[in-house]
Amino acid sequence: MSPAALRRPLPLITRVRIENYKSIAHCDVPLDRFTVLLGLNAAGKSNFLDALRFVRDALADGPDEAVSARGGWTEVRRRVPEPASSCTIGLDVHLPAIAGDAKPGVARYEITLAPLAAAGAGRDAGSGVRIQREFCETRQPGANSQASAEHFLMRDRAGKGRRLKFLELSRRGEEEPFADLLAALTEMFFYSPDLANLRKASPNTPTAGALGEDGGDLGPAPAALREQERERISQYLGVIVPGVAEVGPTDPSGDYIAARISFATDGDTEPHVFRAESMSEGTIRAIGLLTALSQPDAREGWIPLIAVDEPELALHPLAAGALYDALTEERVRTGPRHHAERGAVRPQGGRSVGHPGGRRRARGDGDRRSGPGQPVDRRRRPGHHSRTAAFRPTAPSRRTPNRAGGRGVNHPRVTIASVVEGEGEMSALPVLLRRLMYEAKIWDADIQTPFLRDRGRLVQPGGLEATVEAQARRVPADHPGGILVVIAADDDCPASLGPSLLARAQAARPDRRTAVVLANREFEAWFLASAPSLGGRASLAEHLEVPPNSETLRDCTDRLTHHRRDGVRYRPRVTQAAMTQDVDLALARAHSPSFAKFCRDITYLVTGKRGE
Repeated sequence: MSPAALRRPLPLITRVRIENYKSIAHCDVPLDRFTVLLGLNAAGKSNFLDALRFVRDALADGPDEAVSARGGWTEVRRRVPEPASSCTIGLDVHLPAIAGDAKPGVARYEITLAPLAAAGAGRDAGSGVRIQREFCETRQPGANSQASAEHFLMRDRAGKGRRLKFLELSRRGEEEPFADLLAALTEMFFYSPDLANLRKASPNTPTAGALGEDGGDLGPAPAALREQERERISQYLGVIVPGVAEVGPTDPSGDYIAARISFATDGDTEPHVFRAESMSEGTIRAIGLLTALSQPDAREGWIPLIAVDEPELALHPLAAGALYDALTEERVRTGPRHHAERGAVRPQGGRSVGHPGGRRRARGDGDRRSGPGQPVDRRRRPGHHSRTAAFRPTAPSRRTPNRAGGRGVNHPRVTIASVVEGEGEMSALPVLLRRLMYEAKIWDADIQTPFLRDRGRLVQPGGLEATVEAQARRVPADHPGGILVVIAADDDCPASLGPSLLARAQAARPDRRTAVVLANREFEAWFLASAPSLGGRASLAEHLEVPPNSETLRDCTDRLTHHRRDGVRYRPRVTQAAMTQDVDLALARAHSPSFAKFCRDITYLVTGKRGE
């Protein structure tokens, strides 16, 4: 994961307004860090995302190209119950302060298309379409926002007969304050993979490594990731496809590169290797999606929005939970602002186009560029359609879905910021926390990505205090939740070290709920405390028993290696998250006092009440 200090601050699309675009008569949708669109077939979900894509394409390639790519004006406007005379797409955007002396701003951009009434009339965009209106405004929020405003408004000028290849915002792409807005709107990424492209081996060229929007270059893309990112993809895929040990590219030095997986079956001493063409459709699609979420451009802040078409496609329903965890984790890890995805996963802060209780109704059928004329990477395109979700790193949603089928209630969202000492816990702890949230019927908790901190530095004077201070900024003061520190007790006595660390943490930020948990002696001791539930999973022996002294055992990782049937050493970064998904929570509570304390502390963070 790129250090936060090195990330480019990301802009955020906060609101989308659409009138008469394809099947959408009207919609006004606020977007959140993670927005999911759910609805029946032909409700307008695909067309909602295509409207966003249309803005990107029109700014990058010109409105003529964007309209022509969609079949012309008759395919862009709403046609029923009667043909619309124009269509409008408007976006609100938050623009962060990128330069040190700059201030954050907000922008509004809106374009209206209409048919060309007669030859030589209006601002002709080609393909029988004219730009009826183009409006853009940027300003700094606050009392003097109007004084800082910059805007332009372009309207039809009948009789001019000019064919405009580019929109006005594209023409002003070199000017401040419009440059950042143009970059934000032209760098959106719409992931809609084609199965054949996912399986295809790609030429090994110096520029290979960027995943295409159509799934192309999936082979070189993992090779461009760091080892930690590939291991995290392997962890998630291991939950979706039990037995997967590793995901990566074929020989990086070969002329062509494809995706491959290493698959370990019971009793095998060496894993089996499968290339992309031999994988199931669900497996290769899951690899593509996980790679799209981890791509360097997204992590480094160059992609402000990611839209994913049908992330659950070809997956078993039970595997969708792991996919949901990957999506919710990435909305935090990708950066302080913004992303979007589409698919049929559990809604979190999402709204459905065409929902009877909403403000929208849908009717009817059915790489960087600094200015106009510069080439655009065409690999990040083509489309697909059906159910839709939007995933984006802004403020957490306050609307909680009611699992009983109601409309939901408005209340502050549970937020937990955690600190861990091991890389395995970075992936495993969010899984464990979400399981406890679901057990408590809390469906939209904001589980922040754990902060990795060396144990020695945490225990030293000042180390824990500085870490707690940093994590407190991630937990809104008016939200339930708090700061959680989870480390291994090792050879220290939890009964003395734990209260000491807790007192220091509470003194550092008395305005936040804080919990400190020492796994006795290490995180893996909780696995041994629920060993029977892990039998036959993660290459472990079928019949396991809880050791009588699981809380005081040394080298729990070696004991887990001993229980593996494949002889492969237990590796926390690869296996810990998958095993956490399978742990029997009740069994772990019953046999591990430190895990029972962990559960009580989570109850305290959520409710403010100490459990028994």
